Amino acid sequence: MSALHLAFSTAGFDAARLRAADGDAILLIGDGVYAARSASQSVFALKEDMKIRGIEPGPAVTVIDYDGMVELTANHHPLVSWRE
Repeated sequence: MSALHLAFSTAGFDAARLRAADGDAILLIGDGVYAARSASQSVFALKEDMKIRGIEPGPAVTVIDYDGMVELTANHHPLVSWRE
């Protein structure tokens, strides 16, 4: 099964994208959603965190709600958190 990388900051996103394997998913959460403005690879971002911070996603970003986050976590193993 592929991993789900949870990026809680822009530095966390940088670390996750460098270490993610093919088939892994990256979810931008918390302050990690700031990376959604410039992400050039396919990533997910939590809608509620983007709305709170007034962030508009770039074209490579799929915006999901909490139900979508639960689905991602159910379909990926392991979960890896990046907080750098």
